[in-house]
Amino acid sequence: MKILSKNSSRTGLWIIFAAAFVFRLLIIFIFAWDRGPHFENYAIAKNIVSGFGYSWDWDGILKVQPTALLPPIYTYFLVAFLYLFDEPSRWIYIAQAFLNSLGVFPAFGLGRQLRNERNGFLAAALYAFFPEIAISPTKMISEPLFIPGILMGLWIYRSLSANKEKYIGARHFFLFGLFLGFLTLIKTTGTLILAACCICLLLKNRFSGASLKSTALIFVGFILAISPWSVRNMVVLKAPVVLGSNMGYNLWRGNHPWSKGTEYLNPKQTSEAEIPLEYRKYLENNYPDKETELDSFFGKEAFRFIKENPKRYVNLVAKRALYFITYDPTHPLTRNLAYLGGYIFVVIFGVWGGLIARKLKTFDCVFILGPLLFFIFYIPIVMVPRFRIVMILVLLMLSSLSIGSLLEREGYIRRLAHKVGIK
Repeated sequence: MKILSKNSSRTGLWIIFAAAFVFRLLIIFIFAWDRGPHFENYAIAKNIVSGFGYSWDWDGILKVQPTALLPPIYTYFLVAFLYLFDEPSRWIYIAQAFLNSLGVFPAFGLGRQLRNERNGFLAAALYAFFPEIAISPTKMISEPLFIPGILMGLWIYRSLSANKEKYIGARHFFLFGLFLGFLTLIKTTGTLILAACCICLLLKNRFSGASLKSTALIFVGFILAISPWSVRNMVVLKAPVVLGSNMGYNLWRGNHPWSKGTEYLNPKQTSEAEIPLEYRKYLENNYPDKETELDSFFGKEAFRFIKENPKRYVNLVAKRALYFITYDPTHPLTRNLAYLGGYIFVVIFGVWGGLIARKLKTFDCVFILGPLLFFIFYIPIVMVPRFRIVMILVLLMLSSLSIGSLLEREGYIRRLAHKVGIK
């Protein structure tokens, strides 16, 4: 599973990486150089540095107490900078830009698997400069790390499932499971990448004994990776919390009497802004004093709303489904021309590229199942544009095929490849 063959221009890929890093730094300097908004991960990280351990107060709803709201890897990434710097925001953004830029390498690998090395370089360049990906390091959320991790996972899965290289053995599937476990400890929806890869591996090999064994090894590696976090949660929280304790809360955010199904009412107000004072007081008077019970309380409120308003719930799900495959007009980011134009671009060229991949017999069921699982998981809950990032990444990688075909018709790709010695 080497990224570059002996005849490839390693220099070219490193140049794309450097360009991606500089591009992200420029975006950070324009949009996020000053201290930006801090989210839950940062609050938990500050508590760790202050000696309170992995804890949070749910924005003042609870007393500071152990939390499993979010998985640990990105939080401890922030902790490192809080230990090193009094005001670490700029250094965090720079580090996120660097780590996010590393995604050009698995993007190259996927592009090469789809066709050839020329296509790999094109896929890497698309990743380097796609606006929605390049802007992700400007916020202190886990996506800047999660995005290249997704591409790495898809590239490793396709390498293992093809199994054309003699050195691939049981340990590689086990290590892949470990990797997916660590990916899930960045963002819990890494479990959906696990599910997509395992299901497609089994389908591709028609549930053969070898594929069942390989899938079992992936699961063993995955469980081993997440087990320290899961055991910690169960011991400290005294509840069966395997990965996170925010499912009930997220379900409620998208499903209560004043919910619009998405994060925002408009580009300046979150959906919670419309909740009337009477309902706020009801919530405040009934909040439990433990995190797991609080999450359960929000979940019960959401299910009560769904039970009493089934038609409204169906309408909210339909709205989220529409926003997932088009765009959310209430979110401030989606109104940006670069964001909207980028999305239209990947839909057109990605679908076209998918048809080319079918002809080349390089299309994989994970390109359908991965985005589909994210779609199925999120539309009953709440819609935020970044939740569809897997669909964006898949379409972007497939776009390399259609754009490459256009450029080759004019001879641009062949001439450029000949100059730099790429096959």
